[in-house]
Amino acid sequence: ANVELKLSRPLLVRAIDGADTKLFCHVLHQLSGARDPATARFVFAFLQQEKFAQRPAEERRAIYAALASVGGDEVVTDLEAELLRTNWFDKQLEIHRHNIARCLARVGTVRARAVLERGTQSKREPVRQAAQSALTWMGGEA
Repeated sequence: ANVELKLSRPLLVRAIDGADTKLFCHVLHQLSGARDPATARFVFAFLQQEKFAQRPAEERRAIYAALASVGGDEVVTDLEAELLRTNWFDKQLEIHRHNIARCLARVGTVRARAVLERGTQSKREPVRQAAQSALTWMGGEA
């Protein structure tokens, strides 16, 4: 924790491999110290893993929080794709969609906000709800 993030990042990334939930969450928290495109892509890769939904809830929360802290415009397009992903009967996906919308709100760039604003115009109710909720959370008009 006392080492400069740019120096500790490579060690932290290696430490995450095979880590238990507590260490995994701690490492992601340490990685979340500053916006960094490479770290954002690294963290986003966890969302794309086939077994992401089976991860413990603590790990999923840590992934969302880390991504929102380190991500910028470089992950907005990928987050938009996650927001728009479809599966009509998957309740877990709706929770994921709301978390992705909240990540976009925390990224907070003009591009991220534009994605959320487009989401409020979606023909799909779950996308509209997630986008509206995130915009309200960030203090915007929904």
